[in-house]
Amino acid sequence: ANALDDYEEGTWTPTNNGGTVTISTINNANYTKIGNIVTLSCYITLSSNGDATPFEISGLPYNSGAGVHDTNIADVAGFGGDVPAYVRITGNSTILRVYKGCFVRANENEIDGNHFIFGLTYITT
Repeated sequence: ANALDDYEEGTWTPTNNGGTVTISTINNANYTKIGNIVTLSCYITLSSNGDATPFEISGLPYNSGAGVHDTNIADVAGFGGDVPAYVRITGNSTILRVYKGCFVRANENEIDGNHFIFGLTYITT
């Protein structure tokens, strides 16, 4: 009676969704899906050729549910000081947007050449 009918785990491939920065190393990109809940992790290193384009990561393993907006804290080298970083996925999307401080979009050239680590749990359809 307590068996999981819908359980999956695997890897996913984070990619840059525009701009010029490239993901030079994927150290970790895993996910677990249980029912309609997806939990993923990511640890990547970025090249040092970023431009002023807002940084976004695509390639999430599942679309987010319609109307769902999820946010989580990330570790981004390059912002300096105590500036927090966030990742956010909006409804019906497989794209993460990266924010710094008080939800200001982070540009590629602010974090290129550094590591980017985050985890996120979101609802899928």
